[in-house]
Amino acid sequence: MTVFSSLRSCLASSRICFVGIITFFRPCHLPNTLPVGAGRKIHGYVIRHNLLCQETSLGNAIVDFYGRCGDIVDALQTFRGINKKEIISWNTVLSACIDTEQLEKFADLLTQMVCEGIQPDSVTILSVLPASTTYGIRKVREAHAYSFRAGFVSHITVGNAILDAYAKCGSPEGAHRTFLNLTGRNAITGNTMISGYLKHDRSEDAEMVFGQMCEKDITTWNLMVQAYAQNDCSDLAFTLFHQLQSEGMRPDSLSIMSILPACARLASACLVRQCDPHFSIRHSPRRCSLRFILKMWKLR
Repeated sequence: MTVFSSLRSCLASSRICFVGIITFFRPCHLPNTLPVGAGRKIHGYVIRHNLLCQETSLGNAIVDFYGRCGDIVDALQTFRGINKKEIISWNTVLSACIDTEQLEKFADLLTQMVCEGIQPDSVTILSVLPASTTYGIRKVREAHAYSFRAGFVSHITVGNAILDAYAKCGSPEGAHRTFLNLTGRNAITGNTMISGYLKHDRSEDAEMVFGQMCEKDITTWNLMVQAYAQNDCSDLAFTLFHQLQSEGMRPDSLSIMSILPACARLASACLVRQCDPHFSIRHSPRRCSLRFILKMWKLR
């Protein structure tokens, strides 16, 4: 393994490069692929040379690595071996718990963190909010209140996460109140509100947010096209589908999947063929599924 060999020669001069190598080996797909094995070899080297006790950033990177692999056992074991735990260390292991759906362990670690005198920061809150949705609206409100007192709501990522948490807990009203007071809105903000409203059958509110958005991305258009197509508003779905293209955006595979039900409802082979040029989008599995749907409908 050339990377591992070069690691040993450069480690004496710079431990920071070690963190870069662990980051490089983050798994993108299955946890049993080569990068995971390479990462474990690097972890073994760290343990043998007692580096975990010397360099907190190494431990943080390895905890993050195992969390992304879905290996919460090794993530927790590595975390416990870090002598000088920083807020980044806690945030990394908390995020690993969320990624692996270990909510009880998440709650225990969060309590331990606070008891040790480390206050949650905005990154911590980004893990707390999705966890709080499992426990109901009261926990979401508590996380929101803490974020407000700490001044984190002004961080757009935290604000968007609060909107999403309220929507997932079945409280579009809570999301709406937060949305009205949120500054620095972006496309994700609008998309979160639209998605939340549509999930609760509040299409008129979704349309209002869509109309007021200054910044729209392809997800914004797809949400509305899909909503119209699924609610017997085929004309509006087609109008938006053409409008997004006139705005200079290229439909992606989700755009096509969203408009196809409207095509089927009108039994329009002509309209489906208008979508055909967009099958050149390089999303192989979706490409296959789209063509399969077309064959099922016998519209080509």
